[in-house]
Amino acid sequence: WSSDVCSSDLGYAPGAMGDARHAIGKLQLLQWLSSITDMKCARFEELKDGIRVLKAFEQIWPRTVDLSKVRMKARPRNEWEMKQNWDLIRQFMVQLKLPLKVLDRAGIMSARVKPCYNFLVMIFFLHNLSINSEFAVDFAHPVDGNLAEFLQSTASLQCLARGGALSVDDADESQSTTTPRADDQQVSEHREPLPEPPDTGLSPAEEDLLI
Repeated sequence: WSSDVCSSDLGYAPGAMGDARHAIGKLQLLQWLSSITDMKCARFEELKDGIRVLKAFEQIWPRTVDLSKVRMKARPRNEWEMKQNWDLIRQFMVQLKLPLKVLDRAGIMSARVKPCYNFLVMIFFLHNLSINSEFAVDFAHPVDGNLAEFLQSTASLQCLARGGALSVDDADESQSTTTPRADDQQVSEHREPLPEPPDTGLSPAEEDLLI
């Protein structure tokens, strides 16, 4: 099992996504989300209602997330109903023991770059890890230190097994065969959370152009 979360800004060693050697950025994350939800998603603003995230959760964790049995607002009429969808997402994250610090509901609903990017990084990585236990990837932009630590720990496998994305036997086998890598020490030196970026005075749409 290899769960390398790679970012040149955090000093991670190079990884790969299959045979692709390019880094994963905003565009690739949104394309991936579109593909697994069958809902077009070209902008962070389209995450606001929570529907695409809930559909992604159902694809990744089928045993835990069954949208036919919960009160998802499929066509939210106002922000209050959108917030109800994000309340559901939080409940599922608690059940799966995903890191709640990654969930900045206000930031995501406002299409702020950092909260949207880190949240998509989390579910993108876990989805691919559930398919390929040797998955490793380069991310084009800095990943939050706490999130990187979670994705590189056995907790990432455990949350997949907990939600039916990975069998318990597979998770146990992957954990038992994990050995320290030469780059593990390098990664451990960069686990402090990234400092908050300075207020640029830009609108979310203008800030979005930076990624």
